[in-house]
This record gives sequence, structure tokens and C-alpha cells, in this order.
Amino acid sequence: MKNRYKFGAGAYAIFALFLAVVILVNVFTSLIVKKFDIKLDMTTQKMYEITDTTKEFLKDYDIPTTIYITASDLEQSSYEYFVPVREILDKYAKLNSNIHIKSVDLSDDPSFGSKYVQPGQTITRYSVIVDAGERFKVLTLDDLYDVNYQQSQITGFKAEKKLTSTLKYILNDSNFKVYFITGHGETAADGAKQYLNDANFETEDLDITLNDIPEDASIISIINPIRDFSVGDITKLDAFFAKGGNGQIHLNSLQQNLPNLTAFIREWGIEVNNDVVFENPEKSNRIITALNNLNRAVIEDTSITEDINAANGSVVYYYSKSLNVIADQLSACEVTPLLSSSDNSYSKPFLGADTESEPASDDRQGPFVLSAVSTKESNVPGTSSSLIVTGDMMFITANPDEIELAYGFDNFKIYLNGMLEMTGQQDETAISSKKLSSNMLVEVTPSHQKYILYSFLLIPVIILIIGIVVWLKRRNA
Repeated sequence: MKNRYKFGAGAYAIFALFLAVVILVNVFTSLIVKKFDIKLDMTTQKMYEITDTTKEFLKDYDIPTTIYITASDLEQSSYEYFVPVREILDKYAKLNSNIHIKSVDLSDDPSFGSKYVQPGQTITRYSVIVDAGERFKVLTLDDLYDVNYQQSQITGFKAEKKLTSTLKYILNDSNFKVYFITGHGETAADGAKQYLNDANFETEDLDITLNDIPEDASIISIINPIRDFSVGDITKLDAFFAKGGNGQIHLNSLQQNLPNLTAFIREWGIEVNNDVVFENPEKSNRIITALNNLNRAVIEDTSITEDINAANGSVVYYYSKSLNVIADQLSACEVTPLLSSSDNSYSKPFLGADTESEPASDDRQGPFVLSAVSTKESNVPGTSSSLIVTGDMMFITANPDEIELAYGFDNFKIYLNGMLEMTGQQDETAISSKKLSSNMLVEVTPSHQKYILYSFLLIPVIILIIGIVVWLKRRNA
């Protein structure tokens, strides 16, 4: 009888201990849930994580900034395409106390945002307005996602890229403007413009045959002209660079040389050959994609390319004109190759449609310089000018989604890096879009959080209690 009493009292004590442990676990879990936002990002590219680049930038961001979201909290949480945007926004606010998030329900305040748009325009629902007083930007969902409009498909998530870029724009008092030269049949450069706009460059077309280069021009970009520049056009280029201007010229390997333009380029220590560079299909690291067969360029070690090399990046091309570095003949220039062909490449004279691609014994053998940057002193004391020349467009007129996001090629990045170097922003590391996959963010709700903590705390306690009960039974048997 005494043993039964002891066992019964022990069982009650163990049961009371068990209840106490459950209560303590509940209290502990509730505190943890309130203090920490426990979420598991199961995407391969860590879609909802903030990169170290942004974290470092936010450490020194000191401008009071309000980010308005033009949707109610309920709308934000129920719209699948805005949920990840809000996740990213909340992380910014947690990382920097100067950043505050506010939701605005347009149903209650339909006139909100009139100060952020031109007269007659309105703010749309699910817009993100980054307001720092005198400087602000309005971002729509189209700005926060990469969209392939031809396939009506969302391909990437670039909320962090756009938000960090916007905050950098707010910090930067200087506005850098890139003029895309027209008037010679140049190729439309929507892809390049989009990429520059994302990095806070202003872009505008300029017909140099009718206009001088404006004073607010930071850089000019010439892409695939099919007609030569006149003497008057070259005079305008000379005047622009003499005042400290910078530029990029991207030629087309399947076009005849343009005598006036190539003579201008030669003054920068870069000679453009009237040839076509091919890679040996049996020996080169040719890449086969839906965009046809591509050739991987050799990326030289420079300040413009160092981040691409560090990430084992790739720049590709179909064909290219070769370039000769003749800076030793022009002491005023310093020329640095950026891209080259492989040791297995060869070049043939450009003969239009009659150009043969098959290797022959009389071909010039590579490697060849495909892209180079030249720098020389301007007429403004203490300043210099830079010119990047590429023997082919290198896809910078294409859709960045196809080149960068779908295939991971860095053609647009090297183009942007050149612009950043020219404007003294080379320390600004571009944040890439994150390709969307079938993996989704798994959000752990409070009830799920309890289950997780129970699995780590409660199960061991139960096993311990069972062990104690078995031990007592055997001891009192």
C-alpha cells in the first residue's frame, strides 16, 4: 500500500511538472514569436534575403526616409506578388532606423501621391514611394519584377536592386546623364537604357547631326552606327571629350569600317580592323543556347572587370572586329584591354556576305583584343576623359532578362561598370536580379513556430518523463 502511495504521489508530481514545462514552453514561445520574425527562405537564390552589399550600405544611410505603400495591410498580405516586396521592405526598416514604412489605402485617400507625379497622372495601387523630402522616387510592381512581355511571364525579382539603387539616388546629389547618339542608323538600345535607369543614370537620345552635345551630358553612347559620322559630327565629339566628357562606342562586326569614326577612335590609341573574329568550334568554349551559338570572351583583369572575374562571370559574343592597341604611338593615351578572344580564335577580312567562317591556313591567329578602354588628359586642368571601344555590340541592345537573368551572362554588367568607372562610382557594386524558381518562401506562422519549438523542447521532455516513469515502476516493483 505504501509503495502504491509513493507511486501515485510520484505520478502526480511528474504530471504537475509536465504541465509546468508545457506552460513555460508556451510562454517562452510567445515571447520568441513577438521578438523574432522566424521565416525560412527555401529559394535557391535566397530570394527574400538582403545581400551584404545592401547591409553595408544601410549602415551609413542617414537620411530620414518614409516608404509609402499604396495598399492596405490586408491587400498587401493577400496579393501574392506583393508579399515578397513587403518582406524586403520590412528588412530595410529593421536594418536602418531612418527608414519607416507606411501603408496608404487609396480607397480612403484617393488623392494621395499627387505631389509625386506629373499633373493629370495618378498613383496606382501597390506602388512603393520612397520619399526623403526633396528627393523621391515612385516604384511600381513592374519596377520590382523582371517581366518577359513576349512570353507574359515574370522571370525575376529585383526589389532589393531597385530599392538600394533608389536610396543611393537619394544620397547622391549628382545626376549623371547618358546621351545615346542617333542620326547614323544606330541600333535602338532599350536594354542598355533600362539597365542604366536601374542604376540611376538618366538617358536620352540625341541626334548629333542636328544638335550639339548638351552641357549636362556626362557620357555619350554610340551603338552600332551603319553610316559614317560627318566631319561636323566628329568636331562635336572632339569638343565634348576635350571638356572632360566620356563615352562608349560599340561597333558591329558585320558592318564595313566607317572611315571618319574609326579615324576618331584611332586618335585614342585604338585601331579598328576591318575583319571578323571567329572562335574555333572544335577547340573553344562555345556556349550553345536558344540565342544561337555564342563565344565566351576572355575577361582581362581591370578595375572595370574585377567584380565579374571575382564572381567567375561570363561575357559572350557572336563575332567581333578585332582591335589593335597603338597607344605606344600616341603618348597622350593609356589603353587597357577589357575583353579578348581565346588562343584558338582566328580572324578573316570582312567581305560582307562572302565572308567565310571556316578556318583556313592564311587566317590571322588569336588572341585578339575585342574591347578596350582609353584614357587621356582633357583640356580642363586636372581632369581626364575615357573612351571604351568594343568590336561588337555584345548584346547590350537585347533584353537584359535574356542575357543576364536567363543565362547569367554579364554583358550588361560590364557595360554599366564602364559607366560607373567614368563617373567615379566604380565602388558601387550593382545588385543583380534574382531569378524566380518554383521554390517559394516558407513563412512560419505563430502556430508553426510553436510546433518547431515543441519539437526541440517538448519531445525531449516527454522522453525524459517516460524514462522517469519507467524507472520508478521498476524501482517500486
